[in-house]
Amino acid sequence: MSASTSRTEDKTSLSIADDGVGFGNEGPKVGGLGLRIMNYRAQKIGATLEIAPGNNGGTVVTCAFSNNNT
Repeated sequence: MSASTSRTEDKTSLSIADDGVGFGNEGPKVGGLGLRIMNYRAQKIGATLEIAPGNNGGTVVTCAFSNNNT
């Protein structure tokens, strides 16, 4: 597992990556409670949440928010 942050003048992003099996071709289950809670919390702080396959397998979860909210 790894974590990274990036910051531009407009936006800050936090990405968490793992090397697990990922979600497969069907992608994450939209109805999953954990993913819904993560998305809800991101929206509450005015952020976006992106879940994508990793370059070498696994999953990357990225939360990005405007620096105007900080």
